Formats: sequence, structure tokens, C-alpha cells
Amino acid sequence: MSLADRLRELEQRGIDLVAILGGDVAITPHELQEILRGFPRGAEELLYSELLYQITLRRFEEKEAAELWRLVARHKERLNAELKRNVGFRVALLDYLTNKQARLRGVRLVSGAEFDDVMAQVYTDALTGVYNRGYFAEQLARELERAQRYSGKVSLLMLDIDNFKLYNDTRGHVAGDEALKAVAACLRSTARATDLVCRYGGDEFAIICPRTVKHDALTLADRLRKAVRNLGFVPNVRTAIEPITLSVGVASYPDDADALKSLIECADQALYRAKDEAARLARLAAAPPPRPQP
Repeated sequence: MSLADRLRELEQRGIDLVAILGGDVAITPHELQEILRGFPRGAEELLYSELLYQITLRRFEEKEAAELWRLVARHKERLNAELKRNVGFRVALLDYLTNKQARLRGVRLVSGAEFDDVMAQVYTDALTGVYNRGYFAEQLARELERAQRYSGKVSLLMLDIDNFKLYNDTRGHVAGDEALKAVAACLRSTARATDLVCRYGGDEFAIICPRTVKHDALTLADRLRKAVRNLGFVPNVRTAIEPITLSVGVASYPDDADALKSLIECADQALYRAKDEAARLARLAAAPPPRPQP
């Protein structure tokens, strides 16, 4: 589950994190700790960045987002004093970004539900309901940047349904679509809360695993492969029906690659090697050759 999904869950529970962190709603430190339980540790700056994005539809770097949040909070205090009422953090943010810094122009107001609808169309794969390839590229770039900045880890899983063309040929494309939806739902329910499940294209999926070392990513890959196998409805040439299976390739930053394109290529190569294995086991990407010393 992504950070955006977690924030939507809070909204559905009636918890307005913008109002809480913006000082519009008073709660105790213990209550705030309970609300943030399950969020990644040290994710305060990332949280500000995501909240600002949901309000403004603009991406702010994490440190910039934290500083902007602080400046807007001070701006809200001044507005409150002048108007003798609480104007609210969102109003203060709008005034600050349109009048103080002039970063936003032609502002349009939309409700949270309307915003969610727009984001669903932009970032969600229409068939499977998981994130689409555009969101995958954007989030992988962000996670790699974060890992590079804080000397962290990121792992990438590339997953491909075995014999899917045969399934389409024998059962038809409508049944194929249902199979894709079932696999996507299985991946999403089996993956961890912090993992981002995306449809990469066709019958191929990708999962971004923030703050995950290679060994843990391989463990996850095997768990996903076994969970999908239990779905059990892909026919092949030997019998009328065979359990559905996945091939999975795993690559990690910085062990296997140090850039977005090379990390994807590394995971893809591992995926192709996995498809050559009879058991379709997830395979770790081969370690890159040592760099020559200057």
C-alpha cells in the first residue's frame, strides 16, 4: 500500500491529517502517534510532500515540503491574528502559494472525492485496478532518489504470467482479462503494505519494494509466486487445466544497479532467467562486475 493509499484510508475514517498537522485540530502526541502507526519511520518529510501534492497537485522535494509546511503554518498564525478566527491550513496554503510566492496560478477548487477520481484515472490501470506504468516510473524514480540521498535500499520485482498467450488462445480474451484481474488482486493482497504493485504491460507486473534488501525481496517474490499458484486456473498443453504460475526477477539498489533504467534492465534479465527454470523460481539478478579502480 502506498503512502497515498494510507492517507485515503485515514480520510475514510474521518481523520483529516492536513488539519491535524496544520494545527487546525488539537490532539495529544499519543493520539498522533496512534494515527501514524504503520507509517514508515522517519517519513515525516515524505508525509508533508505527499499531503502538499494532494492539495496542490505539485510535487515538492521532501526537505522543501517540510520547510514550506513550516512557513505556511507561520503564515496561518498571522492570518488568524488579523482575521481573529482560524482560517485553516488549506486556506493559508492557498494564500501563501498564490500571493506570497506566486507558485500557483489559475487555481481551481475540487473536493477530495473529485481529486481521488482524477488520480484514479491518471495513475490506475483501468483493467486490474493496480497502479499503471506511468505511476511505476514516477515512484521508482522517487524511491531511488530517496535511497541515494539517505544511503538506503530499494528492490524491484518484475513478474510475468507463464503461458498467458496460451490461456488467451484457449479461453478467449474475456477470460484472459479476468485472469489478469485475479492475479493483480492476489499480488496486492499478498504484498506488504509499503510495496507498490503496478501493471507494467500485458501480462507483466512490477512491484517496487522501498527500504528492502535483496534477500527480503527474494522472500517476498517466492511468497507471491506461491500465492498466485494457489489461484489455479491456467490451462496449458499437457492437461485441461494447470495452476497459474509466475516467473519473477529480482534486482536491488545499490547491489545490482545504481540508476532507474539499469535497475529495470537488471530485474528484466533476472525474469528471463527465471522463465528458463522448470519451477519458475524467482532469481536474484547477477551481481555487476567490479568497477575498475582509478
